[in-house]
Amino acid sequence: IRCTCSLTAEYIRVRADPADLYASVEAFEQAGEGVGHVLQSVVLILCIFLIGLCFQRTLIPDEHWRAEAERDDGETGSEEFGSICKVGDLNDGRYNHTSTLLHDGRVLVSGGTVDGRNSIGSAELYDPGKAVWEGAEDLSTGRMRHTATLIGSGRILVVGGYSGNGHGHPSLIKHFNGTGNVSLDSCEVFDPVNESFQSAPDLITGRFWHRTVRLNDGRALVMGGLNISQGALSSCELFDPVMGEWTKAASLGRARVRFTATLLNNGSVLATGGHGGMKKDPFPSCEVYVPEKDQWYNVSPMNRARGYHAGILLADGRVLVSGGFAGMGIPDWTDSEVYDPMNDSWTLEGEMAQPRHNHVLAGSGSEGGEVLVIGGSNCFTGGGHSGIEYYSPGTGSWNHTNHVITGLEWTTASMLNDGTVLVCGGKECDVASNVSYVFKPPSNQGIDADDDDLMIPGFGGIEAMMVLVFTAAVGIHLLGSSRKTGGGGK
Repeated sequence: IRCTCSLTAEYIRVRADPADLYASVEAFEQAGEGVGHVLQSVVLILCIFLIGLCFQRTLIPDEHWRAEAERDDGETGSEEFGSICKVGDLNDGRYNHTSTLLHDGRVLVSGGTVDGRNSIGSAELYDPGKAVWEGAEDLSTGRMRHTATLIGSGRILVVGGYSGNGHGHPSLIKHFNGTGNVSLDSCEVFDPVNESFQSAPDLITGRFWHRTVRLNDGRALVMGGLNISQGALSSCELFDPVMGEWTKAASLGRARVRFTATLLNNGSVLATGGHGGMKKDPFPSCEVYVPEKDQWYNVSPMNRARGYHAGILLADGRVLVSGGFAGMGIPDWTDSEVYDPMNDSWTLEGEMAQPRHNHVLAGSGSEGGEVLVIGGSNCFTGGGHSGIEYYSPGTGSWNHTNHVITGLEWTTASMLNDGTVLVCGGKECDVASNVSYVFKPPSNQGIDADDDDLMIPGFGGIEAMMVLVFTAAVGIHLLGSSRKTGGGGK
């Protein structure tokens, strides 16, 4: 990935003394007087290739990435966790959008809003090989606060959302009559082959701020959300991509808005917290959906009542939730907790440095299974958080990555196929941001013999090595030949 950060670089250093290298060549020439020039060249190339491997195997940070290194902050030393790099900007600034990873490694961003009042229909594709955004066909209907979920054949199902139509936040008190506000029931499917959207059957009930999870059998489960005329929803629906139709599913035990939904390793779905609509008072209750029985079951509640929080499945099968809105006049939560489905229990874990809601959690791609928390805001102070923290499952604690980006809320984060994480868009103060970043985990830091990053601008690591070896070999061979024929040789 070519990045635009102005960062220091450590250049390739040959660890052999040039005088020793010339001495080796001269000794070889004296010992190989009876060997043909072709054989001599082959052996020289092999020798230099081995020397090249010695310094290629040395960790060489790409000049565009921040190396993971100790640094002094004036009082205590701190270590950066991974590296962060700004990449190409979105063509359209947006928030309340979706970003979804395609099978081919690209990321589709769709919809959102630029002002909180009107939804947009534009879509874009991020190509990690080029680190640029390319335009895609627009959605047929502009939408924000929708979902976009990968389904069969690599397609993406776009569900519901909110049209806005200039009316700002959908306050249930002001807009229960639905005037000018539409809870969308329309759906679309994105085909990555022809990069276009196609209409899909409508939802039974229009909704936004809902959750959609792809089940192990390929169906998509849509849960809860908000409907302008009906309020908070407990209803659920199932989309069958083979039949191309929606059917009713068992309803949640209670209506939920701004909750989390996570697919567990056993194929069931965990729904946590949220709020009930008008008063936005969060609750701690949780329930699990079992697809085989089409039934929701109450499970142990969280230790905290949370809404606008974030959740993610950990590598060991547990579920991490963090932060969230605690209630009117109460500071947002800084702590987190982990759900263990094996014993149906919640355990409070460490605290983040900042209270957050409207943030995102993303796997870091690191060997330790650490989780990143990005963006969000504090309901008391407003504005987006710029600091990125990471959670360590082994210790249950949060730490600073010591990386800072633009303060964003309502941003998105997608783990790419190479383990890096793409962060894009979001609300920066009152402006829709078009900024994009890629986070690189510590396990992928720098360049070694197996890395595909750039060692020399314009060349991949292997190609650059071949050019370097070939050039050096030809030069040394010509030098030896000139010394024999006219440079004072025998």
